[in-house]
Order: sequence, then C-alpha cells, then structure tokens
Amino acid sequence: MLCELITNNTHNNNIALYKCYNAHKVFYRKAAFSHWGNKVIENEKKGYDWFYKNSEALTEIRLKKRYFYELDIPQFKGRKFQSESIISGNEETIEKIIDFYKGRWSTKDVFAIHGDLALCNFIIDENNIKLVDWEHFHYSDKEFFGYDIINMLFILIYHESKRTFSLNKRNRDFLKKCYVQLIEGVDSSNKMLEKPFQNAKDYLLKYKDRFLVNTNIYKKFVLSGSPLSVLEHFDSIVTR
Repeated sequence: MLCELITNNTHNNNIALYKCYNAHKVFYRKAAFSHWGNKVIENEKKGYDWFYKNSEALTEIRLKKRYFYELDIPQFKGRKFQSESIISGNEETIEKIIDFYKGRWSTKDVFAIHGDLALCNFIIDENNIKLVDWEHFHYSDKEFFGYDIINMLFILIYHESKRTFSLNKRNRDFLKKCYVQLIEGVDSSNKMLEKPFQNAKDYLLKYKDRFLVNTNIYKKFVLSGSPLSVLEHFDSIVTR
C-alpha cells in the first residue's frame, strides 16, 4: 500500500491526513500522533456515524483503535470544491445544500452540529451529497438549527470579498435569498433567526469547548474573529 501525505497537524489537531492507494482502491486515512489526536478522530467517527446512519457508506468508514487511532474514509465520487470557494458561480449548489440541510437535519431525532461546514467539505454528484471532515462534530439543541449554514455562508462571504467583506448587489441579494430559504418553516424559538451572523458567532464562542479545537479559536474559524460591525452589516442585509 502506498500512502501520500496530504496535510499534517492542521490547526494543531495532532492528525496527519494521507491519501492511500491499495491495489485498485483509493481511500483517505487520518492518523493521530497524540492522545489529543485520538480524541479528535474518535469524535469524527461519531459525526460520520450520525450523518451516515443506515447508509452503505458507513461500512467503509473504519476506526482503528491502536495506541494512536486511525480513521479510514472512502474516496467519495462527485464534484469537489476548493477551500477558497466563493459565492459567484456556485449559487445553484449552495441552494441545493441548504435544501439538503433542511431535509436531512430536520429528520434526525438528535440534533447535531458539523462545526466546520464549508463548501469544500461537500462532494456532490447528480444523486448524492456527501459530507466529510467531522472533527468538530457535537450534539446540540435544535434551537440552533441553521448554525452550520450561516457559518458556511460567512466563509463564502469571506472568500468572495477577498477578506474585505464588501459584496456586490447580486451577492447581497443571493444571501438574502439563502436566508429566506433557510428559515422557511423554522420554529419561532430558533436562536439563529433574528441576528443569524451575530448569534452564530455567539454560539461558537459560548460553546467553543464542544468544537474540540486545540488552537486559538480566533485563528481557526473566520466567524469567531470577525468584528461586530461586519456581522451587524450582514445581518441587516439578510433580515431586512
């Protein structure tokens, strides 16, 4: 078996990611090199278990508990996205993801947060949507339904604007459309509705221990370090 190192100790997670080639099979392996890494990998497996429950894909996601843990993940087929993906040109996909989120998360008995939902973590083909990188998975209250989508939108804003947080009218109108799509039919007790970007940041900082971050959280998540004025600006755009 041949393994190619892809990343190592990203955001101090104490995990190496390999792309592995075994005969005609290609898969990814996450390998811990500390007890903290073990904890993160075990948590990620829980996220896959939650998301892929009753799915054939779950049988290919294998956790090996040696002294240092390893997690094998299949190479899912479909369209992949860059880590710095933007809004423009991806509007149809973003709407598809929001629709998928509303259907998939609403039907789960126990509500959970992916924790780092971004376009680059989706693999999409005509019939399926796969979601990877569950390191920050945790259970939460259903009142925080929508957090992951708001986080994803903010990451897209960040890259679309080249970190200036200045968007054209077309992008702003699209964000409004996404927000309306997300909140349609959502219970009024939801804590993301009124000020989605501000409330998402509040959730992230209040419950940061749930995200299993082994580094400065302000460096890990774009949302956590963004000024209040920026969040207020985008809240006004989507909720007006």
